Amino acid sequence: MTYSARTTLRSLLCGAALLTMGTAASSLPIWPHQQAQAFATCSGRISALTTHQRAVRNPDAEGNAALVETFDLMLEAVLPDALPNEEDAKVSVQWRAQGWSEVAGLLAHSFYSFDHGVAERAQAALLARIEDCRNMVL
Repeated sequence: MTYSARTTLRSLLCGAALLTMGTAASSLPIWPHQQAQAFATCSGRISALTTHQRAVRNPDAEGNAALVETFDLMLEAVLPDALPNEEDAKVSVQWRAQGWSEVAGLLAHSFYSFDHGVAERAQAALLARIEDCRNMVL
Protein backbone atom coordinates (compact mmCIF):
# COMPACT_ATOMS: atom_id res chain seq x y z
CA MET A 1 0.00 0.00 0.00
CA THR A 2 1.41 3.38 -0.94
CA TYR A 3 1.99 6.19 1.52
CA SER A 4 -0.90 8.29 0.15
CA ALA A 5 -3.28 5.31 0.29
CA ARG A 6 -2.32 4.66 3.92
CA THR A 7 -2.76 8.33 4.78
CA THR A 8 -6.17 8.38 3.11
CA LEU A 9 -7.20 5.20 4.92
CA ARG A 10 -6.07 6.64 8.26
CA SER A 11 -8.00 9.84 7.60
CA LEU A 12 -11.14 7.91 6.70
CA LEU A 13 -10.89 5.72 9.80
CA CYS A 14 -10.38 8.68 12.11
CA GLY A 15 -13.18 10.58 10.41
CA ALA A 16 -15.51 7.60 10.79
CA ALA A 17 -14.58 7.32 14.46
CA LEU A 18 -15.34 10.99 14.96
CA LEU A 19 -18.70 10.68 13.23
CA THR A 20 -19.73 7.76 15.41
CA MET A 21 -18.77 9.60 18.56
CA GLY A 22 -21.41 12.31 18.35
CA THR A 23 -21.05 14.59 21.36
CA ALA A 24 -18.14 12.55 22.66
CA ALA A 25 -16.05 13.95 19.81
CA SER A 26 -15.65 17.15 21.79
CA SER A 27 -13.86 15.16 24.50
CA LEU A 28 -11.50 13.45 22.05
CA PRO A 29 -7.95 14.79 22.33
CA ILE A 30 -6.96 17.15 19.53
CA TRP A 31 -3.31 16.26 18.89
CA PRO A 32 -2.38 12.93 17.27
CA HIS A 33 -0.01 11.90 20.08
CA GLN A 34 -2.79 12.52 22.63
CA GLN A 35 -5.19 10.46 20.53
CA ALA A 36 -2.63 7.66 20.27
CA GLN A 37 -2.15 7.65 24.03
CA ALA A 38 -5.91 7.62 24.67
CA PHE A 39 -6.51 4.79 22.18
CA ALA A 40 -3.63 2.68 23.52
CA THR A 41 -4.66 3.24 27.14
CA CYS A 42 -8.27 2.34 26.40
CA SER A 43 -7.17 -0.74 24.47
CA GLY A 44 -5.30 -1.90 27.56
CA ARG A 45 -8.16 -1.05 29.91
CA ILE A 46 -10.81 -2.88 27.88
CA SER A 47 -8.44 -5.79 27.26
CA ALA A 48 -7.94 -6.28 31.01
CA LEU A 49 -11.69 -6.11 31.55
CA THR A 50 -12.23 -8.63 28.76
CA THR A 51 -9.74 -11.04 30.33
CA HIS A 52 -11.55 -10.78 33.66
CA GLN A 53 -14.94 -11.25 32.01
CA ARG A 54 -13.75 -14.34 30.16
CA ALA A 55 -12.40 -15.77 33.42
CA VAL A 56 -15.81 -15.42 35.07
CA ARG A 57 -17.65 -16.43 31.88
CA ASN A 58 -19.39 -13.07 31.44
CA PRO A 59 -21.16 -12.92 28.07
CA ASP A 60 -20.10 -9.26 27.61
CA ALA A 61 -16.51 -10.40 27.05
CA GLU A 62 -16.87 -10.86 23.30
CA GLY A 63 -18.37 -7.41 22.79
CA ASN A 64 -15.48 -5.91 24.73
CA ALA A 65 -12.98 -7.94 22.70
CA ALA A 66 -14.41 -6.29 19.58
CA LEU A 67 -14.01 -2.91 21.28
CA VAL A 68 -10.33 -3.68 21.91
CA GLU A 69 -9.93 -4.35 18.19
CA THR A 70 -11.58 -1.00 17.44
CA PHE A 71 -9.16 0.85 19.72
CA ASP A 72 -6.21 -1.02 18.23
CA LEU A 73 -7.37 -0.10 14.73
CA MET A 74 -7.73 3.57 15.67
CA LEU A 75 -4.31 3.49 17.34
CA GLU A 76 -2.78 2.00 14.22
CA ALA A 77 -4.42 4.74 12.17
CA VAL A 78 -3.05 7.68 14.17
CA LEU A 79 0.29 6.23 15.30
CA PRO A 80 2.35 7.22 12.21
CA ASP A 81 1.26 10.85 12.57
CA ALA A 82 1.51 10.83 16.36
CA LEU A 83 4.93 9.21 16.64
CA PRO A 84 6.62 9.16 13.23
CA ASN A 85 9.88 7.72 14.59
CA GLU A 86 9.55 3.92 14.86
CA GLU A 87 11.57 3.86 18.08
CA ASP A 88 9.18 6.36 19.68
CA ALA A 89 6.19 4.30 18.52
CA LYS A 90 7.13 1.60 21.04
CA VAL A 91 5.77 3.89 23.75
CA SER A 92 2.27 2.82 22.67
CA VAL A 93 3.00 -0.60 24.19
CA GLN A 94 3.74 1.12 27.50
CA TRP A 95 0.52 3.15 27.30
CA ARG A 96 -1.44 -0.04 26.68
CA ALA A 97 0.28 -1.78 29.60
CA GLN A 98 -0.51 1.16 31.88
CA GLY A 99 -4.19 0.92 30.95
CA TRP A 100 -4.14 -2.82 31.54
CA SER A 101 -2.48 -2.58 34.96
CA GLU A 102 -4.76 0.28 36.00
CA VAL A 103 -7.90 -1.78 35.38
CA ALA A 104 -6.37 -4.98 36.76
CA GLY A 105 -5.58 -3.14 40.01
CA LEU A 106 -9.07 -1.69 40.23
CA LEU A 107 -10.60 -5.11 39.59
CA ALA A 108 -8.42 -6.63 42.31
CA HIS A 109 -9.45 -3.95 44.81
CA SER A 110 -13.13 -4.18 43.92
CA PHE A 111 -13.27 -7.97 44.21
CA TYR A 112 -10.72 -8.79 46.92
CA SER A 113 -10.51 -5.81 49.27
CA PHE A 114 -11.53 -6.47 52.86
CA ASP A 115 -12.47 -2.79 53.19
CA HIS A 116 -15.95 -2.24 51.77
CA GLY A 117 -15.23 1.46 51.10
CA VAL A 118 -12.09 0.65 49.12
CA ALA A 119 -14.01 -1.92 47.08
CA GLU A 120 -16.80 0.55 46.30
CA ARG A 121 -14.38 3.32 45.30
CA ALA A 122 -12.44 0.91 43.10
CA GLN A 123 -15.65 -0.25 41.41
CA ALA A 124 -16.74 3.36 40.82
CA ALA A 125 -13.32 4.27 39.40
CA LEU A 126 -13.38 1.18 37.18
CA LEU A 127 -16.80 2.04 35.79
CA ALA A 128 -15.76 5.65 35.18
CA ARG A 129 -12.61 4.67 33.27
CA ILE A 130 -14.41 2.11 31.13
CA GLU A 131 -17.20 4.60 30.43
CA ASP A 132 -14.64 7.23 29.38
CA CYS A 133 -13.27 4.78 26.83
CA ARG A 134 -16.68 3.71 25.59
CA ASN A 135 -17.67 7.34 25.10
CA MET A 136 -14.82 7.76 22.65
CA VAL A 137 -16.26 5.27 20.19
CA LEU A 138 -19.89 4.60 21.03
